[in-house]
Amino acid sequence: MNKEASKRRELLYLLLVPVGVFLFSVLFDFCNNIYWQNKLDKATESIFVDALKADSVDDEQEYTTFFDTRYKLEKFEENDIRVTFLHDENDSVMVSNTIEHFSIYGYVTGQKQYTTSRYKGYLDEYNESKVEKLEEIYADDKVEESE
Repeated sequence: MNKEASKRRELLYLLLVPVGVFLFSVLFDFCNNIYWQNKLDKATESIFVDALKADSVDDEQEYTTFFDTRYKLEKFEENDIRVTFLHDENDSVMVSNTIEHFSIYGYVTGQKQYTTSRYKGYLDEYNESKVEKLEEIYADDKVEESE
């Protein structure tokens, strides 16, 4: 009876290893996505405030160049930066950046993992930067692409 209980325990430990690895991967990817989203949001917001205050930044190409240069200083590579001028009451500018980052799920399946940060900003009547995160998540924001 003692040997039979020992074999059951060994089988239980053998089954716990793959379950533990799976749970670790899911938890890692969840935390990793939060980390990259927060890091990208923080960088986008600070760069956007600086871009709005810069006198030399007026059109889409200048915004894109400014953001690309600053993102590279922040150690973000392979940026997909999109600048759009909105025709609202404040003549706002919308900036969207998508980066690719590591994920265990993506590594195992061969799919790429992306994170997008989208902000809208303008200069108010006191010449102060007003920047806000756009919370609307569109279908193309978090795309997994197979190779």
